[in-house]
Amino acid sequence: MRHSQTASLRVVSVLAFAAGVGISCAGPKRPSRATTQKPAPPVVPATPPAPVAPPAEPKASALPDPDPVWRPGMVEPPERPTLASADATGRTWVVNTAHASALDEGEGTAAAPFRTINAAAGRAQPGDRVLVHAGTYREHVRPARGGKPGRPVVYEAAPGERVIVSGADEWRPAWRRVDGMTDVWAAKLDPALFDEDNPFHRTISINGKDVSKAARPVEPVAPRVQAAETSEKDREKRESLPETLGEVFLDGERVAQATSLPRFTASERAWMVDPAGARIQLKLSAGDRPQRHRIEITTRAQVFAPARRGLGYITVRGFVFEKSANQGPFPQRGMVSVRSGHHWVIENCTIRQAKTIGLGCGSEHWDGKLIANTVAADQRLILGGHHLIRNNHVVDNGLCGIAGWNHRGTQILDNTVERNNCLHFPHTGGWEEWAGIKLHCSDAVIRGNLVRDNHAAGIWIDNIHGNAVIDGNVLLRNRRAGVMLELNRTPGRPGRVINNVIAGSHGKGFYAGYGIYAHDASDIVASGNLVFDCASYAVLMRTITNRKSGSAVVETSRVSITGNAFLHNGGRISIPFAGPRSKDVDIQANTYSSDTGDAARFALNAYAEGIKKRTRADELRRRIEEAKVDAGPLSDPDAWAKSPTLTLALWRHLRGYDRDGRVVDVGARVSDAPDGTVTVVLTRPGEDGGPRFESTYELEVGATR
Repeated sequence: MRHSQTASLRVVSVLAFAAGVGISCAGPKRPSRATTQKPAPPVVPATPPAPVAPPAEPKASALPDPDPVWRPGMVEPPERPTLASADATGRTWVVNTAHASALDEGEGTAAAPFRTINAAAGRAQPGDRVLVHAGTYREHVRPARGGKPGRPVVYEAAPGERVIVSGADEWRPAWRRVDGMTDVWAAKLDPALFDEDNPFHRTISINGKDVSKAARPVEPVAPRVQAAETSEKDREKRESLPETLGEVFLDGERVAQATSLPRFTASERAWMVDPAGARIQLKLSAGDRPQRHRIEITTRAQVFAPARRGLGYITVRGFVFEKSANQGPFPQRGMVSVRSGHHWVIENCTIRQAKTIGLGCGSEHWDGKLIANTVAADQRLILGGHHLIRNNHVVDNGLCGIAGWNHRGTQILDNTVERNNCLHFPHTGGWEEWAGIKLHCSDAVIRGNLVRDNHAAGIWIDNIHGNAVIDGNVLLRNRRAGVMLELNRTPGRPGRVINNVIAGSHGKGFYAGYGIYAHDASDIVASGNLVFDCASYAVLMRTITNRKSGSAVVETSRVSITGNAFLHNGGRISIPFAGPRSKDVDIQANTYSSDTGDAARFALNAYAEGIKKRTRADELRRRIEEAKVDAGPLSDPDAWAKSPTLTLALWRHLRGYDRDGRVVDVGARVSDAPDGTVTVVLTRPGEDGGPRFESTYELEVGATR
């Protein structure tokens, strides 16, 4: 999608429900195939069976023509102009590692370019441009200074050229077969390979501070301990080795790290560090040899991050950043990091294969003394922000794609964020910091992104989301929730989740499978969203702790859920019982598909509020009996108290919600292409029992590549 202020989801072509009526969207667009109104394929029965409604559930209504269940950009986003991106006006420093005359002590011109990017980074002044030509640069680029308003320091890959900056080095050791092990090779791990600490000797930390430990060498287990083992599980635990921070890549692809010898030998392709920490062992498929492959190991924690914190007005454009051995948060140490800076522009880049965070756009840590490799003057609280992160492909990072603690005014626009948390944390324990995009204390605008197939929440804002706008994104097949909000109290400054397409959220566990999920969070507006095919509720909000946000104990209050389309999810909406910690909740004008069973349920929940579900069940039953309304599931309060669900009729009667909501016979499906084109199809019954009609929205979201 190309961003616009008034229509957050850019529509390539639309066909409304009205038969034969085509609706086009004005404005520039990518070339696309024309979309025409047509009946669905003939595999759909000519007369679909009528849904069986649960007790007191209103019948599915016909849709007046034209009356779409949902359309892109239904809700007007708050006015917030896109941040500016200025070009360099000063000198151009040229870097070309492949040039015959390349020399870091040279002039940095086209005829006598620098060999490394760092050579130019040390010389560039405000307004200057660092132009980097094709090649792989195996270095940690450390900008020495930032720019000024209207005079940024611009780091740019030469147009049309592929520039890779890598935190890994090619590794060509003397490989030896390991005696007694089939297809296993070993090579010495030279300490001189590493810029900083050896990541193959360190565990992973995901915590409030670095709590990593030495992973190697591992002390041998005393014979008396071995003798005390009573089960195969005891032996397997003893033989397991700590997972290390390092990574091995074979022909550019990440190879899985094994932490025990049985798992290692059973794998077709894997690697592990021996207990002494002296060698890497590599398991290959039968008959293969290491010498046939390009092998890389991570030797640097970061690939683009200033030496000093707080630099501003830096533009980074057109690079491929890849492969790093960066520690997990906190501090947040992205492979690419603004290091608490301000007014950065990061655009048209690929950011991939970091051990933990791909792009760090925040302020690193609340205690500057805990940030490693920081000069004394920078060991303080430095809050950055006002970044423009646009048109990047953020993919295959081990923990999180984009992460930022405490930054204001940032805009994250038109990025593709996919397959992050690919190492499936939290298997090493620690804090919950995995997501496609994970922000803390942020009023960011997150708009027009394609966020898909992350082994984590798609977008997660934690600990203050006041005035944040999550608008016009497409979130597909993310594990946990499509959008997640946590810990907030900002009266009068709600976070807005508007105009998004959320589909296929899945997984198991406390957070998994929701379209929009929130806990311990008030001041939320969810409107104009299309949520379908999620494993659990379209929306679930709950209060689960007694912690504080600001000076007040957390609640689920001042919530508005209006004008959304919730279709064929594992449930409709679950919210807390009304009470002192759940006030001013408005749920109206939502559209629901004509489901039955669990998919048609609404629910009331209680966790930290001290509410007894059975007591509330008795109270609700009395109210229903007084009003002489069919109790449905509430006729058995004991059973209901264990699973407090409601029909739409009871939802309306007991809480006053969705009095103008509707249930319709509508289906939804989505397809997405690698180039970011997303096609959403909504179907409805045809006229006079004929084939179902389709309404097709072709959307452009994410990065163009």
